[in-house]
Amino acid sequence: MRWATFVSHSGPEIQLMEPGANTPLGRRLAKHGEHVHHICFTTADVPGTMARLQEEGVELKSAETFRDPAMPWQEWSWVPPAATHGTLVEVARPYRAVDGKWESAL
Repeated sequence: MRWATFVSHSGPEIQLMEPGANTPLGRRLAKHGEHVHHICFTTADVPGTMARLQEEGVELKSAETFRDPAMPWQEWSWVPPAATHGTLVEVARPYRAVDGKWESAL
């Protein structure tokens, strides 16, 4: 996979990805064509944010929080497109790109 991230000092970023052909993202691209895959909102409390979304009536498939062993500081979850009028939403701890790698922004 090839990717590029454009980050501004005020926080927003745009990430462009070219997935491999036989990967989950590659199969999605082949099925649905080019599109915005997801948007991400950051919070220092991913589990608490997901619990609050559920309490407010947002229909989640799961409020599970995910972690990557290569980035132990990072955690994230997903709000499905059915709950957001068609756009997949990621909820993640704040991060930044430094020399092609992700680092905690907290």
